[in-house]
Amino acid sequence: MTPKETLRKKQRKVDHSENVEAIFLNLTSLIKWGSKPIIAGYWPIAGEIDDRAFLEYCHNQGLQCGLPFITDQASPLTFKAWQPSDVLEKAMYGIPAPAREALDLVPNVLLIPLLAFDRACYRLGRGGGFYDRTLAHLRENHTVWAIGLAYDCQEIDHVKREAHDQQLDCIVTPSRVVYRYKHLC
Repeated sequence: MTPKETLRKKQRKVDHSENVEAIFLNLTSLIKWGSKPIIAGYWPIAGEIDDRAFLEYCHNQGLQCGLPFITDQASPLTFKAWQPSDVLEKAMYGIPAPAREALDLVPNVLLIPLLAFDRACYRLGRGGGFYDRTLAHLRENHTVWAIGLAYDCQEIDHVKREAHDQQLDCIVTPSRVVYRYKHLC
């Protein structure tokens, strides 16, 4: 069994309902609601933290929300406007996404799924490099706050890093928020 398969198996054993509620509360405390951020989440697959209730909450607070749209395997993700009533289409890899014609958004808060993380806010993803390319692209021209969503059991001592890997600004778990910069704690 590969390390990623072991981590996926570990994720499936977690009590999702209580943990997701705690993550939601920790995440809610981080958002600067008055600044009206544009928040992009993701459609959860294979044991990833389900961020849809949080996105719906943000939408109900009057914030613009979006979901990723994969244009091709080598490009950064783009983000399309999303609201809870939208009908989604099966996109690349069979992941539900807004229609290609939906309004493009540039998020300044980006929720990111992961398989594992370390205290330096590096993450292990599924291996496609989509979020690393996307963060590098967004950070070139915009201010974006990258927030990983994880269960506590997904923390490991050290995530092996490559030159293209992007550090997240924080990781939100059911029990705490791990910040990239210690002075934010």
